Order: sequence, then structure tokens, then C-alpha cells
Amino acid sequence: MEKTMQMEIIKKLTAGIGMPDVFSSLQKAVDDPRTQIMRKAAYGWDGGPEDFPVRRYHPKTRLYCALLHAADTYPFYKEKGIPYTVYCDTMEDIARRAVLYRKQNGEYGLTMDDAIWLRHHLGGKLFRLGQLQFQLFSMFPYPVLEEGGYMHFAENAKTLLPEGTPLLNIHIPAKSILTPDECDRSFIQAKEFFSRFFPEHHAKAFFCFSWLLYPDMRRLLPDTSNIVQFAGRFSIIGKSTDQSEALRRIYGKRFRKNADYPCRTALQKAALHRKNCLGVACGIIML
Repeated sequence: MEKTMQMEIIKKLTAGIGMPDVFSSLQKAVDDPRTQIMRKAAYGWDGGPEDFPVRRYHPKTRLYCALLHAADTYPFYKEKGIPYTVYCDTMEDIARRAVLYRKQNGEYGLTMDDAIWLRHHLGGKLFRLGQLQFQLFSMFPYPVLEEGGYMHFAENAKTLLPEGTPLLNIHIPAKSILTPDECDRSFIQAKEFFSRFFPEHHAKAFFCFSWLLYPDMRRLLPDTSNIVQFAGRFSIIGKSTDQSEALRRIYGKRFRKNADYPCRTALQKAALHRKNCLGVACGIIML
């Protein structure tokens, strides 16, 4: 892509996702050949996730490269006819993570994990539709998660959705509003979106791998809870007692003593002495 056009896209994008102040510093980096920022952006996500060059970049460089790569992804959206609002909503995940990094470190940047995760957005495989993100996905090999007893899957699930089955993988961004009405809107949008723009995918089901779906979570929350109602949409096909993701999402991290855990929300209070109710599960909604 011609550099002037690329920078015009980034200028509009950074304004749209709430980071207009980043554009000027990115422009300076692009204009300074010593940064080699264009080359770094072009090759940052080459190879497999475990080998991405972007893993070794400075956090601010990762952010600049993600924005440059996002601009390179825009023609894909335009060619498909995907609305700009979907492009902007999807790439807003870059800003959300960069803002969080600034709160923790004093300047904009992306962590290594952030940069690796964003490969789905930058590769045109994941899209935010309303409150939820939906990823073009194929069912993974079941033994990958069953190895060592980490997770057990129902045998009928393996027959219903064998390895390689096309799916729409659901991700729940931080601070998403999971009211039934908002979730209904997202699911309706997703069905229309992928039918229109990716008809060749032929997804057989919505799929979600999340701590929110763990069945025992229902013991911590009332039936009217948005989490409980969201989880209730899915048929659970696999579950694990691994609490790490739930603890990170609920409390920010794992603490050594119960007295150190924050208790500001109803869920934090409910889970504090009942961590055995936490885990992770796989769920599906057939299409």
C-alpha cells in the first residue's frame, strides 16, 4: 500500500478508536528511516505465533506495527464490502489494550500477548459485532485439550463436531454488556454478517471456550445474572477445573492469601470462599 494512503487510514482509525494523540508520534517513526518501522510492521507477524518477530519488539513499536498492519487490512474490508463501522469496532481492541498498557506503565504500548492475540484481527479472521467478537474457526483436535486430563469432552460432541468442522468462535471483550438483548443483537448480526461476507465458511455452530460457561459458576450467581443467562445459551461439551483464567478475570490475578483478594463486586465476594466453583468450559450453539 502507498505510504500516504496508509497514513490517511491510520489517522482516521486512531481518531475513531480514541487514540488521536498516537498518530503524530507514529508519523515521526514512519518518517525516520532509522526506526525501520515499516519493515518491522511488514514482517512482525510472519511465521507461527511462537516465532513472531513482534514478540521481541519494544511495546511502543508493537503498537505502531499493529496500527500499520491494521491499515494494510483495510483494503480487505473494502473489497469485501464490510462496513467501516465493523472495521473500526474490531480494531478498537488495539486501543483498549494500548490504553490499559498506558495505565500500568505510563505510556502507550502493547504487551507480547496483546500483539500475538491481535493476529486474528489483523488477519481478517475476527470481527466485533455488537458486544461480542466472532472468529472464523475450525474445531481443534480434541486430544490437544484432553492430554494430561486437562479437559474431558462428551463423545457425542466429537461425532457432532469432528476435528476441522467450521465454527464461529466467540470471544467476550472486557467490559462487554452481556444483557440478553445485547447478546441477541450480536448473535443476529453474526448470522447475517458471516452469511453475507463469508458464505464459503458454512459454520455449523457458535463455539465458546470461557470461564463464564463453567457450569458451577451458576452456584455463585442468581438466575437473573447476565453471566448465567449468557452461559445458558450454550450446550456444554467440555469442562476443566482450571481456575487460572477465572481468577484473573474476576480479581485481576491470583493472590497468595484470601485476605488479599478484592471484594468490590458481588461476584468477587461470592467466589472468594468458593473457588471450587470456578473453572473453564467449552460450549456450542448449533446453527
